[in-house]
Amino acid sequence: RSSFLCTRNFRCRIMWKFAAALVAAALMPCRGQQCLTAASPPPDEEGPLSSSCLMQKSFLHSAVTLPGKLPKPYRSAVAILKRFKELSANGNCKVPFSTRWVHDQTKKDGRLFVAALGSSNATKRVLIVANEHAREAITAEVALRFAEWSCHGSEEAVRLFSEVRFTVVPVANLAGRRVIDSGEDPCQRATVDEGEGIVDLNRNMDVDFKLASDHGTAPFSTYQARILRSLAESERPVAYVDLHSGARSLMVSWGAREATSKDFPDQRRLLEVVKKAHCPDCAIGSNMKVYEGDDT
Repeated sequence: RSSFLCTRNFRCRIMWKFAAALVAAALMPCRGQQCLTAASPPPDEEGPLSSSCLMQKSFLHSAVTLPGKLPKPYRSAVAILKRFKELSANGNCKVPFSTRWVHDQTKKDGRLFVAALGSSNATKRVLIVANEHAREAITAEVALRFAEWSCHGSEEAVRLFSEVRFTVVPVANLAGRRVIDSGEDPCQRATVDEGEGIVDLNRNMDVDFKLASDHGTAPFSTYQARILRSLAESERPVAYVDLHSGARSLMVSWGAREATSKDFPDQRRLLEVVKKAHCPDCAIGSNMKVYEGDDT
C-alpha cells in the first residue's frame, strides 16, 4: 500500500519511471519458506490487537526460531540503515548518494536517518517516507531496494537521478521498529513513548488533524513529524510518497476526506502505469474511498 501526493501544477510524466522502479522493488523474489514467511498475513490498520495482527503474531511464533521476531528475508532496522551507509560510503554507487542524521530542534535527542539520492542540482525533488508504522517492515525493505537499484546505475537510473533528487527516510519510526525487531511485540504500530507519548505518526500532521488518544496532543507534537515537516520545507518536493503495507492499493490524498486533490488526474496517470506493470488488482483513489472498496 502506498500513498502518493503530487503537488499542484506538476505534470508527473517524468515520475512514472521512478514510481515503477519503486513498486518493482517491493516485489521481492522469494522461494520456499522465505516466500511463505514474507507473505505472512498483513495487520489491520486499526488497533494494536486486531484479529489479523494476532494471526500475524501467531504466524511469526511458528515461523521462526525466536518467538515474535521477523522471519527472513526481513532485516532489522539497524541492518537496513547500516546498508544505506555502506551504499553511500563505498564509492561504488553510480549516482550521487549521501546519508545523514537530521536532528529535531525541539527535542534535541530526536533524530531521523535520511538518505539523499540524485544530483543536488536537480530541479525536481521527491520525498519518500517508509516505516511510519513500526510493524510495516516491508516498507523499509522497499526503500532500501530502491536505493540499491539506483546505485547499480542503469542508463534509466542515471537519467532519472540527474533530473530528480530523492530524499528518503527509510525508517521513520525507529524506536517503534526496534520493538518489532526485538520480538517484544510484532503488532507494534505507533511510536514508543520517548517523552512525547505513544503516537500514530500517520495521524500527527496538520491536515485534518483530530485530537485522539494516539494522534498526539497537537499536530507535529512528535519529533518525527517535525523533522518530516522540516525536510518538506527545505526540499520543497514536487511529490511525496508515503509507503505502507497491509493492503494492495495505490492511494492518494485524502485520508479523512472522500474527495481527491486537484492533482488527481496527474496522480492517476502515473499510478495507472504502475498498476498495469506491477499490480493489476490494486485500487487507485483516495485513502478513504479505497478502503471503502471504491476505485475512484
